[in-house]
Amino acid sequence: MLNNNRIRSTLIISSPGAGKTTFLRDLICQISSKNSNECVLVIDERGEISGNNMIRLGDNVDVILNSTKQFGFSNGIRSLSPTVIAVDELNLLNDLDAIEQALTSGVSIIATIHSKNINELKQKKLFANVLKMGVFERFIVLNGVSGPGTLEGVYNQNFDCIYY
Repeated sequence: MLNNNRIRSTLIISSPGAGKTTFLRDLICQISSKNSNECVLVIDERGEISGNNMIRLGDNVDVILNSTKQFGFSNGIRSLSPTVIAVDELNLLNDLDAIEQALTSGVSIIATIHSKNINELKQKKLFANVLKMGVFERFIVLNGVSGPGTLEGVYNQNFDCIYY
């Protein structure tokens, strides 16, 4: 996930219930504990990532709770100076402006999205805009075959499988 000591923007993909949020939460903890120069901003719209701020995510983690991604991106980038922003359940219709703002600020994004697999994701009409913007450098696909969080594969920005 690192590129020249910078966290790559990553999209975590799976069907509902396959472990996206838990995987995201663990990834946030790993980034915070292993990269002291990374400041992670979690925009937690429904309190699911941070357990309404009851789950400790790490030393270098700020949480904006119960707000829209748009509010979190615009205010968080300005006032908290994150290097990474983590969000759950990306909505391609409503969240593209916020993502574009983060990209122009040099912030990496780690997000989750509902989709069964890469092929289903590529068929989503609005996902073409995300591809054009070049937002994500890595795609992590989870499936529930052996329980939530089962890794199906890691793909690069060209959708080549680089780990399975």
